Amino acid sequence: MDKNSENVIDFWEEIEPSEPKLTPQKTLIHYKSIKKESTNDPIEIERLKETMKELRKIGKYEARLTANQERKETRELIQEAVIEIQKKFEFEVYLAQIENERMQRELATQLKNISYITNYLVDSEVKIAQHRLFKLIKQPTLENPEKVQSNIKSLHKEIGLIRLKIEALKEAIKSYRSTTENTNGKVEELMKILSTAQITNEKEAKNFEIDSNNRIVQGKIANVKFKQEFENYKTNKLKELEVAEAKCKNNTAFIEALQNELKSAKEILFHPVLKLRIYDRLQDYIDEYRGNTKSRLYTHRSLNPYSSRCQIGESKPTTGMSPNVRENNTDMSPFVSKLNLYSRKTTSRETRAPASKSILFFNNSSGFVGPYS
Repeated sequence: MDKNSENVIDFWEEIEPSEPKLTPQKTLIHYKSIKKESTNDPIEIERLKETMKELRKIGKYEARLTANQERKETRELIQEAVIEIQKKFEFEVYLAQIENERMQRELATQLKNISYITNYLVDSEVKIAQHRLFKLIKQPTLENPEKVQSNIKSLHKEIGLIRLKIEALKEAIKSYRSTTENTNGKVEELMKILSTAQITNEKEAKNFEIDSNNRIVQGKIANVKFKQEFENYKTNKLKELEVAEAKCKNNTAFIEALQNELKSAKEILFHPVLKLRIYDRLQDYIDEYRGNTKSRLYTHRSLNPYSSRCQIGESKPTTGMSPNVRENNTDMSPFVSKLNLYSRKTTSRETRAPASKSILFFNNSSGFVGPYS
């Protein structure tokens, strides 16, 4: 993955447009180098296609990794939460079972005591009934009345003790009943608590499942958005590349047209017939200018002491320019459109405007330079 990311970074660094370098002079070699560096190379296009395929594979792989990571994390969270809920529920159930077992033991002991008391009461009642029946059925034997009285007193004492025991047992039964009722109420409360805890745990488990499903859905939506953004970014970059290629094609076509125009202009300018026509066209201006400058020098020489000290054929500069340079150089433009070379008009020298200064005509490519004065 690190190598792929480095390759992707290098690819985008190569694709980013570099700052234009200002060259002082553009020649044909410069335009040829630009034409060679254009992106119309099929090898470059194939390389770009391969890099785009690699980017697609990387994006799909990263989306799968993120989806698997999200699923794994959500599963781990669900498992941890379910384990915690199970542990809490098991602990609560364990406590309830312990409490229930203790209550059952107490109930068993209380029931045993109650059974013992009931058996004792039944036996005592049976003995009393048997004694009464024995008194009614059997005639008493003649015995010593003192012994009889002593036996009666002892029996009365035993009966009183038995009654006391019965009362005590009744109170114990009441207390046992109250304790059993309390234990039954506690057991019912514990069962209610267990049912409520079970319901709450089930609700929490359902809510957690819903949250986990929502997280999974959100992760899927985020992955889809990421894929869409990546596709949009890819399409935009492809469009930019197409626009850049179209611009390069237009620039190359424009450069070729300029080169052709330069070649045609050079052929026209360096044509000997054109040079002769330009020379003939300018010869009239030169002759006219010579005549005007000589007449001005002779007229102003006597008036101006400075001009008297000057040599014949020289003129004082007035505008800061060379005396041999004409102010209006538009007629001396190297373009053919400014000169009417193919239809020469024969006009008299009197109808032309007088030339004020000498004409400087130069053409470095033709090889002749110099003022015609």
